[in-house]
Amino acid sequence: MSDATLRAGIKTILTGVPGAGTVHDYECWIVNTDEFLEQFRDAASGWVMGWEITRTQVKTERMGGMYKVTSKYRLKGYYALQDADATEEALQAIVDALIAAFLAAKIPGTQGRTLPRAKRIGVRMFGTVLCHHAEIVLPGVAEIVAPADDNSITDLLMVGLNYYLTPGDADDDAADVVNLPELPKD
Repeated sequence: MSDATLRAGIKTILTGVPGAGTVHDYECWIVNTDEFLEQFRDAASGWVMGWEITRTQVKTERMGGMYKVTSKYRLKGYYALQDADATEEALQAIVDALIAAFLAAKIPGTQGRTLPRAKRIGVRMFGTVLCHHAEIVLPGVAEIVAPADDNSITDLLMVGLNYYLTPGDADDDAADVVNLPELPKD
């Protein structure tokens, strides 16, 4: 497995929850507040609602001849606040549905189910827009990984490089293969 595969599995579960809105499988970083909020604006309703996914930790441990790799993911959600529409209740219902979805579905390729936690639920200002904000942590996204054999490691140590020297030209002008030094043995 890989981080990208795990994020895709998490995103699939998130997007399956009604009302989750736009889901990005990465953490969005945009300086302009309006542009940031546009990343989460629902095309049909114009309402700000959505989530972003980021990995915050990776832990490995040996299990006999295999390795257990446990990742921790943080899901950050945004939902436009409108007091007259009781949007806090809507966000809380979405948080409950997301937790239930992760309890019910195993992330593909992982060992067992992760136990999600709603770490933080509150309100934040994004420029002039007041939004509900929630953070759900998936602390134990675990997978069992076989150790790489020497051939796999050797392949990772060989890097092919192409050089494009002519601006606007898609043809490579030169190529190299660089062999990185071997990793130290245990």
